[in-house]
Amino acid sequence: ALAELSHLAHVRSRQQTSLDITDPYDAARASLNQALAQRQFLLRQLGRANNPRQAQSIRIRLRLLAHTIQDDQRGLARLGRASSYADVGVLVQGSGASTGGSIGGWSPDDGLRTALAVLSATLVVILVALAALVPSALVAAGVATTVRALRRRRREQALEGI
Repeated sequence: ALAELSHLAHVRSRQQTSLDITDPYDAARASLNQALAQRQFLLRQLGRANNPRQAQSIRIRLRLLAHTIQDDQRGLARLGRASSYADVGVLVQGSGASTGGSIGGWSPDDGLRTALAVLSATLVVILVALAALVPSALVAAGVATTVRALRRRRREQALEGI
């Protein structure tokens, strides 16, 4: 994104900083993987439980572990969102250079060139509009002439019958 902004104008200086979140992300991922492995282990133990008291103890540990897994998943999601967005600040400063005979960096030549460009663009729009309207007007005139001729003929035929 900064490279694209740099193409807009001359860049005198550019600063870029970043925050590395690789270690926190790796730690959160490792913690989640460890909790998931522990859950698998406890589920196998639950299947092998010999008495209801032992099964109840394993279920309690599984519930506590479910909260840990949920917290680890939220932490990973938070780190993922943080890595998806970046703050960008842009400071635009003028060069302060101004030439004589110009207003705000514009010379009379620049104004004349811009005025001619605007007039040229306006002329092109008018020509394109005429190119679209002239054939339509010719067709409409032909249809109107045909309609008048048909009306006149019907009127004459109606009058001959009287």
